[in-house]
Amino acid sequence: RAEIVDAVRRLVADRRTAAPVDEASFSRYLYTAGLPDPDLLIRTSGEMRISNFMLWQLAYTELWITDTLWPDFRRRHLFQAVGDFQGRERRFGRVD
Repeated sequence: RAEIVDAVRRLVADRRTAAPVDEASFSRYLYTAGLPDPDLLIRTSGEMRISNFMLWQLAYTELWITDTLWPDFRRRHLFQAVGDFQGRERRFGRVD
């Protein structure tokens, strides 16, 4: 939330025209400006929430949740997450 509020404040302060704000222009004010949105978020420790983490950027991100704690997360867990991700059908909000 803080990132979104900060982006709005900076956008308002920078507005020199009355041009409409769209997703692309708003995204330029986020902390991750210039970086692509994540395709996959791996959430460890079985938590079923994103904890206020990259709220805007995770809109179409696939989530993979494991009960494994972060200190115990190993390469095999990463391969499992990526393998699962590769088998998913990504719709990016599209409804069939």
